[in-house]
Amino acid sequence: MIGAAHPGFTHLQTGTAEADWRRADLEGLPVPDAEAPEISFGPGTVLLVGAAHPDDECLGAAGLIVTALAAGADVMVLLCTRGEASHPESPSVSAEQLAGTRRAEFDAALRELRSGAGRIAGTVGVRPGRAEAVELGLRDGSLSGSVAEIAAAADKLIRDSDRKRVIVAAPYRRDGHPDHA
Repeated sequence: MIGAAHPGFTHLQTGTAEADWRRADLEGLPVPDAEAPEISFGPGTVLLVGAAHPDDECLGAAGLIVTALAAGADVMVLLCTRGEASHPESPSVSAEQLAGTRRAEFDAALRELRSGAGRIAGTVGVRPGRAEAVELGLRDGSLSGSVAEIAAAADKLIRDSDRKRVIVAAPYRRDGHPDHA
């Protein structure tokens, strides 16, 4: 729900019910045509991946990121928060400690994606693209109040890109988390 101040779910709950996913109209999404041309990545392309939290880039777009990098495209990950609100009321870790841990995991994941893409690119004789992250430092759980700032950051990255083509990917906005909406 756009405008919510807190996540629609937390680690204390069992997860998103199947009925909720069905209401999200995933079955209404277009089915890719097997004969349609694939997305073409290459040196003239930059993939801008929006990530509300550390792990959104890996859980939602790891294959897309590796494919783009291995084809020579550059990847920019726009990291909005450090995910510090993912474990509210934790008795073992503070929000600040969690933010540091999750950012370190994000950096490690991005290194792994770069490494995997480099191995793939090497087997086909392509120079892999670059992968970089831009962190906005926004507050986890309240991104609905920062839409203009996120849009301005994405707009700047797109406008500053020297690439001829920009492809944008972001989390599915109807998955139940207001930061994704």
